[in-house]
Amino acid sequence: MPKTPTKHTEEFALTELLNMLKEVKADKNICYIKELLEERDYTHQRVSEWIQRYPNNRQITDTYKKIHSLIEWRVFDWALKNKLNPTMAIFWLKCNYKWKEPDSVIKHKHELVSKAQLKGLSDDQLIELMDE
Repeated sequence: MPKTPTKHTEEFALTELLNMLKEVKADKNICYIKELLEERDYTHQRVSEWIQRYPNNRQITDTYKKIHSLIEWRVFDWALKNKLNPTMAIFWLKCNYKWKEPDSVIKHKHELVSKAQLKGLSDDQLIELMDE
């Protein structure tokens, strides 16, 4: 059975990703990669397939990472400047960019204390720290 030709060649993928990067840089309101796909005839799934199909093409993989990096930074920046609901931004960053809350530090007396520093303390010492 003959194999169907690949419509989205390596050259096509690179050209499209470079165009998307230009759009993200030009339009400071884009905060979601799917906004870039509204007028295109392929999905985000297809873009992800390009990255898997052409892993040795650094220009493709680096451009894809740059697009996501710009969008990720934009969401974070907007949350800091109250242009985006911070709770929504946290949710968005956790779901789409694997952000997570640090569990290795505890705030004590307005100072960060690592959990490693607390290991080995007796219950009485820990209680004393909490009471301060």
